[in-house]
Amino acid sequence: MMHSLSIITKINLVILTVLGLCGGIVTWQVITYEKQHIEEMLVKQAETIFDQIQTLRHWNSGYGGVYVYKQPDMEANPYLYKVRPASNKKRPVEPEITDSRGRKLILKNPELMAMEIAEQSKKEHKTIFHLSSLSPINPKNAPDDFERRALRAFEAGNSKVFKSFLNGGNPYFRYMRALKSEESCLTCHGFQGHKLGDVRGGISIEIPMQEELAHAEGKQVVIIAYAIAIYLVVALALTVTIRRLVSTPVNRIIAFSKGLESEDDELLPENGRNDEIGILGHSLATTKKRILRQQLALREKAEELDLSRRTDPLTGANNRQHFILEMPRIMDRANRDNSPTSVLMVDIDHFKEINDSYGHAIGDRVLQQMVEHMLQETRSYDMLVRYGGEEFLVVMPNTETHSAVEVAERIRKSMESCHCVVAGDKTVLYTVSIGVYTSMQEEIDQMLLKVDDAMYRAKEGGRNRVVNTA
Repeated sequence: MMHSLSIITKINLVILTVLGLCGGIVTWQVITYEKQHIEEMLVKQAETIFDQIQTLRHWNSGYGGVYVYKQPDMEANPYLYKVRPASNKKRPVEPEITDSRGRKLILKNPELMAMEIAEQSKKEHKTIFHLSSLSPINPKNAPDDFERRALRAFEAGNSKVFKSFLNGGNPYFRYMRALKSEESCLTCHGFQGHKLGDVRGGISIEIPMQEELAHAEGKQVVIIAYAIAIYLVVALALTVTIRRLVSTPVNRIIAFSKGLESEDDELLPENGRNDEIGILGHSLATTKKRILRQQLALREKAEELDLSRRTDPLTGANNRQHFILEMPRIMDRANRDNSPTSVLMVDIDHFKEINDSYGHAIGDRVLQQMVEHMLQETRSYDMLVRYGGEEFLVVMPNTETHSAVEVAERIRKSMESCHCVVAGDKTVLYTVSIGVYTSMQEEIDQMLLKVDDAMYRAKEGGRNRVVNTA
């Protein structure tokens, strides 16, 4: 399919393909950048939330925790009874106290406050955050798989971990950052062996991504639509420009080049123009005249060469090469017309004795006279061939056996009565033996074998006679 396209069309397709690939790559890069931008935006949003949580936790820990009046549904954090600075030291906090008026107050330490804020945030904003540790005091702070991998990554030196995932078919972005032990942390967690700077846990944050992804997909559709529109406009402009500036003039030149053998000057492309197309047209016109002159000379030379290649130089009869080239055509025509083809094989009797007695020059003269007589006795469209030294073939299309035998007899009698060749004061007399064979749709080799057999039977029968192979 590609081979049938013009070179201009191929160039146009290559340019459009490259343009499309470049446009596709640029569009893909823009979409990739947009996805990275969303990820960076979510990371910043998560870090902002993390920093706000840390700010609240620092505010709380700065006061050693905050007491609030106990409500009917409130219970003191039972795990605060387990914490202490270090082994064998007194617990620094009281989870529950009573004021001077007998009202009970419970302690909201930083972790408990963060957990309650997380519950409130989940209800109001669908943003979830969770404190976790590999060695939690409160079982609710036990890590899930993501948090466990993140906490181990923190211990290995990473400071943050994040990923995107689906939860219930909805997209979420999850971010986790390490919590390192500070001086205020050791007041309650010192008994766990933590030291300043140790990773004692982390805060994971889940942010819904549905709105961001929907917004990004909308932008992607717009980007792709703009890219396709720009590509189509550029492709159309490029195609029209190439057709106007290149394709149309080149097609005119092609049409002219196809008519180079014509002598019509109106075929000149862009006649009268002085630009490249006009110069090329004038050059083609000059070339056209030169080609016509050369073609005429080549035809004349080819005719001469073909005649020389097909003609016996001594007698002027057709040679074996001519027979090989033309005989298949004669037989094909005979087969199509279902007509008979007769072949005569003519051989001079005792020709070697003529050469030995009178010399080869006289022998050559005998051959020449023989051809002249046979041409007189045959039709203009019969094919006379010098097949061997003194052997000749006469191919007679559309000729029945009796007609071929009659022609053969005329040739034999003409040779017998010929007194045309003189050697000094002597007249050279000679006779011929002729085999005749008529074929209907037969192979050429078989025809030659049979006519040759007939000729040799004429020799064996006493020479100077005609033998027909029925």
